[in-house]
Amino acid sequence: MAKKTDFSKVDIKTIKEGERFRKDYDQVGINDLAKSIDTSGLLQPLGVDERGVLIWGGRRFRAIELLIKKAIHSGDTERAEWLSMVPAIIVDLSAMASEHNGTAGRLNEIDQKRPET
Repeated sequence: MAKKTDFSKVDIKTIKEGERFRKDYDQVGINDLAKSIDTSGLLQPLGVDERGVLIWGGRRFRAIELLIKKAIHSGDTERAEWLSMVPAIIVDLSAMASEHNGTAGRLNEIDQKRPET
């Protein structure tokens, strides 16, 4: 299993949105999610790799950015700074790839040993 840390706090300004994330989020949905996060907090962490690239949680990422912008616009820089530190799981993708390659290699060995029919 891939190595990962438990719920680290990461500055959202250091997180980069990967290429795979869509750019056309439903703004009403993002606004609703931002309201929910503002009321209840962030219930699920973001997922980032060891380089700080977002792996999962694109909508949450956008909603938190929206909350930060609103806090800055209202002059509440302290709240904006507090919102900037988000819980995240940092996934070691190199360990995950290594594990995947090892499993694929073992399956290939098993397949090679199987008698042909």
